[in-house]
Parts: sequence; structure tokens; C-alpha cells
Amino acid sequence: MRDVVISALVLAVGCFAPLMSVPLVGSITATQLRFSDGYVLLALAGLAVWFAYSDKVRLVRWPGWAALGIVTFDFVALFMRVQQAKTDMQANLEGNPFAGIAEAMAQSIQLQWGWVPLFAGAIGLVLVGHGRRLPVR
Repeated sequence: MRDVVISALVLAVGCFAPLMSVPLVGSITATQLRFSDGYVLLALAGLAVWFAYSDKVRLVRWPGWAALGIVTFDFVALFMRVQQAKTDMQANLEGNPFAGIAEAMAQSIQLQWGWVPLFAGAIGLVLVGHGRRLPVR
């Protein structure tokens, strides 16, 4: 039960942590992604805790797998979208006198630390649902 709550809390923290830093926009969190995936992840964390309190710890694996799938999909999609935008911008700004400024802004887009608690919380739920214990004392 304790392991489920810890994993769910870590996942919930990741929903509000910065995932990406974009110039002129600021930090982007999971709750600001397409379809508000952060809120879906929060619901999955809550469902996992509910399963644990209902003595159905084995069912925690399903919200865990769903959360891991969403986080992985978002990570890959966001990474590919950023790379595509950088490539498109270089092609579209050919010959533009301000291309250097725009290129510097595009290069300053960075992934942030929020991915770590998202992946850790989702993996924790999967492991606990499969009968493993977290290495937390």
C-alpha cells in the first residue's frame, strides 16, 4: 500500500513539473500538453491508490501500464515535434537576415526534469502491481 501511494505521489508531482522550456513561452507541464494528459495521469494515479485501499493491489499494474504508455508516447511525440520544428525552421529561414536569432531561440528549447518523476512514478506503479517492492525505506 505504501509503495502504491509513493509511486502515485511521484507521478502526481511529475504532472506539475516542467517538462520542456521554450523561449518566450516558459515551462510546459504535463497538464498543458495535448488533451491535458497530466489530468489523465492524475486520474490514473488516483485509481491506483483507490485499488490499493480496496485491497486490489494486483490491479495497480493496469493504471501503471496506462500511465507508462502515455508518458512514453508524450516524450517521443514531443521530442520528435521539437526536432521537426528545428528542421523546418532552418529550411524556412534560408536567406532571412534574422535567421540567426530564430535559430538561437530554437536551439534553446530544452527538455526539463519533469520527465524523471513521470517515468519513475509510472514504473513504480507497474512494479508494485506485479508484486515488487520499491527500494524505499
